[in-house]
Amino acid sequence: MALATRHAADGARVPVWVELGRSKVAADFEDGQYDGLLVGDSGYALSKHLMAPVFRPHTGAESRYNGAHITTRCVIKREFGVWKKRFQILTKTMRFKPNKCGKVIVVATVLHNFGIGVRDVFHPDAVEVNDIEQYAFEPEADAAGQAVRRSDILKYFN
Repeated sequence: MALATRHAADGARVPVWVELGRSKVAADFEDGQYDGLLVGDSGYALSKHLMAPVFRPHTGAESRYNGAHITTRCVIKREFGVWKKRFQILTKTMRFKPNKCGKVIVVATVLHNFGIGVRDVFHPDAVEVNDIEQYAFEPEADAAGQAVRRSDILKYFN
């Protein structure tokens, strides 16, 4: 999944999607393999496949879009928190080869979904989402991404 970040040498978070311009995930999105959009925080560059918040909203529609965007990200972050509490290995740095790390994540996903399917729902202590990142800059967005976001704002938030 392309929603991960890594830490640069100076400790700053670097969105992995930025590095995935030529990755299989990016290529699959470009080829229409996925019907949907990725949701990224303001550290991600807007593209036609990855929606980021409006940097400085100027209209009520842009503010409503940002509100919906933040709400969606909170739901995702909360679910990731539940998932990490259920499978503690996901909270640590995995010292495996990347291929094996991917398999661990897939197995955790399958087991989590199986648990939901058999109504063995995991109820952790409260999972707080208080780390919604806001950056002081807006990464360069491509024209197609701006067109998709503008269209969605006008269609759904006006």
